Amino acid sequence: MLACRINNKGGDCRWEKKKENGVSVPVGIYAGKYEWAGRTEVGDCSLRILEADFDYDNGRWICQVTASGFRDTDTLISKEAVLSVRAPPRSVILKKPEDLSQLEAPLTGKAGQDIALQCIVEGGNPLPKMHWFIGGTEIEGSLESENQEEQTVTSTISIPVKKEDQDKIVRCVVEHEALQVEMEAATELDIQFAPEVKIGAEETSVSIIEGSTVNVTCIATANPAATTMWKEGSTGRIISYNSILSLPNISRQQAGSYVCQANNIVGSSENAGTIIEVKYGPSVLSVEPQGKIEKLYNSDLKLTCQAAGNPIPSYSWMQQTATGQAVTRGHAKVLTINKLDYSDQGEYSCQVTNEISSSKSEVVLLNIQGPPRITSQNKHVFLLEGSDATIQVEFCGSPVPKQTWNIESVENKLALVAGTSHDKYRVEKERRSETNNCFISVLHIQNIDHLDSKDYTLKLENEHGEEIHKAHVTIGEELSKETLIGSVVGVAATFLMVLCLAICWCRKCCRAEKQLKQDPERNL
Repeated sequence: MLACRINNKGGDCRWEKKKENGVSVPVGIYAGKYEWAGRTEVGDCSLRILEADFDYDNGRWICQVTASGFRDTDTLISKEAVLSVRAPPRSVILKKPEDLSQLEAPLTGKAGQDIALQCIVEGGNPLPKMHWFIGGTEIEGSLESENQEEQTVTSTISIPVKKEDQDKIVRCVVEHEALQVEMEAATELDIQFAPEVKIGAEETSVSIIEGSTVNVTCIATANPAATTMWKEGSTGRIISYNSILSLPNISRQQAGSYVCQANNIVGSSENAGTIIEVKYGPSVLSVEPQGKIEKLYNSDLKLTCQAAGNPIPSYSWMQQTATGQAVTRGHAKVLTINKLDYSDQGEYSCQVTNEISSSKSEVVLLNIQGPPRITSQNKHVFLLEGSDATIQVEFCGSPVPKQTWNIESVENKLALVAGTSHDKYRVEKERRSETNNCFISVLHIQNIDHLDSKDYTLKLENEHGEEIHKAHVTIGEELSKETLIGSVVGVAATFLMVLCLAICWCRKCCRAEKQLKQDPERNL
């Protein structure tokens, strides 16, 4: 109700409402809308406004009384009465400052930049307030402006966004005392950002056996979706446009570093890398020297083995002797043998081993040339009188040494070379031994008697030198059965006597010790 009371009223009561442009518009009396609140004839010009409406009733009102006659000047005009009709806002929208229409799609922006957004509220008396939220967090810094002509209030805010704001909701919440239910406008954030890539910790370093399949996954986080690629770390060559690096039946040549990178319209990611180690069994690349080797006696030999394998293989040098025996000669790449001997002859091979497998090289055959050397130790020979006997001496030498057996007798000296004989003595042609460049010289003696008990000298010589071996022969008689039995019985009797004496001595010692233990008890 707008109160207006007039004393000594002469004319009629009237009400006017001023528009925004200042023009006053008379307001009629209409039942159910505008009615007199009192008795106008007694000066109560108060106006009752029913079902107040912001569009019609909000504003400045003026109470007037007309002149009592057309010649009278008793017209009255009141001061303006401001009627504020409390009305809730009618609508709220979101829009970008540069757009003419409201925002329909998600709000797109780039991480690290600011997004400008406007919240426009239409209607509302008094003016509404706006509050901005990202997710559940209120943000400050908005600027409000009013457009009275359009009856709108605009709140403008600049929001710094980051990639973590992706899919969060931005809300403009309208606060007004006339609102019965909450009013807000909201949109989803679509934050674009350059890709970021990562590889699982267990895949940043991969160890695999040659021939297996390797799969390494590169996880790219980006908006919009990124294109992922794998490149060789050393050359930069692109291998695939796929998030999974797949290398089936991998070979040792494919070992190394690989990098993953992703790209989208915003930019490119930093590289994420993996190192792939390919394990494989060892193989012998070369052996030097190779084939057949001729070396001089007492010289030095160096054999070198080159191998490849991952893990790094261990080395073993094996010698296969003429008897078929395998002998380990060293555990290094280089085998050095100083002062070669005939026993060093044979087949040599380099064997390499790691946790995957092992491999062996082709054999190297070592032959030694040099002066004759005796390898047997039969310097004393016992022969039975009346029997036929042989004396065998093993020797080595290359070229084949000339062999001469010197046999001394009372009358003269006898010298027999290989393949000759005299009287009861015969020398065979040298026999080949199991070892290369080694031989056996055999001297046969028929019907041995006591005169054959003497020194027999074998002289060996070739272009590299000579060697002399002396074997002393002792002649003995064969023991009769009776003598042999008597000797055995005598030895047995002697053994039993010694055993009895030892048992008696032990018993005597034990009694003495027991006696010593009992004496102190008696003294107590």
